[in-house]
Amino acid sequence: MNDADISESQEKPLILIVDDVPTNLQVLTGLLNQRACEIAVAINGEDALELIDTILPDLILLDIVMPNMNGLEVCERLQASPRTKEIPIIFLTAKNETKDVVKGFETGAMDYVAKPFNSTELLARVNTHLELKKARDTQKELIFKLQEKSAEIKKTSKVVEAASKRITESNRVRPDDPEFPVAEPGEYQNIPAGQLFHMDAEGHCGGRFHFHGAFRGELCPRGD
Repeated sequence: MNDADISESQEKPLILIVDDVPTNLQVLTGLLNQRACEIAVAINGEDALELIDTILPDLILLDIVMPNMNGLEVCERLQASPRTKEIPIIFLTAKNETKDVVKGFETGAMDYVAKPFNSTELLARVNTHLELKKARDTQKELIFKLQEKSAEIKKTSKVVEAASKRITESNRVRPDDPEFPVAEPGEYQNIPAGQLFHMDAEGHCGGRFHFHGAFRGELCPRGD
């Protein structure tokens, strides 16, 4: 989710009304104007799907009985798409359409409102589902941020682990490395301390030898 998506989620919610009866569209639009929201309308199922291709509403008020493509078919289409399956849908239905309401819930609708509309009931249901969607969107945003942070922590942990491993390897005494000869216990007990340094061909001192155990004698300061 980018900044643009977050910004859009903070704007007024967009409600799509789908009904083939102009009077119903007018009544619903008038009721919804009582709350802060954007409103889009479609007069049939086909127009609704075309409109949803260009906009993504936060809530759909969908009439069940419409010519050509009814509300149940529109709902099934929306539920079949990952892009639109989580848009809450409230069916608009007559009181004698109980079977259609049950079918609507089976196809993925969240709720229904019976005609003729009761303004208090309609606005209460609209507000409830918009708040639920807002809560779900917020939860998704938080989960996304947590996943990003978790990935960042894992990446940092791998870098630290690799660096720690390199440090450990560089500090390890390597008996088989000619640059780091290792003396056995007692091997250099009788060698004068001044000879306990590497000497190159020109008589310059190199590094000290490494010992497995203690030796007798006192190391003299290194001098070049």
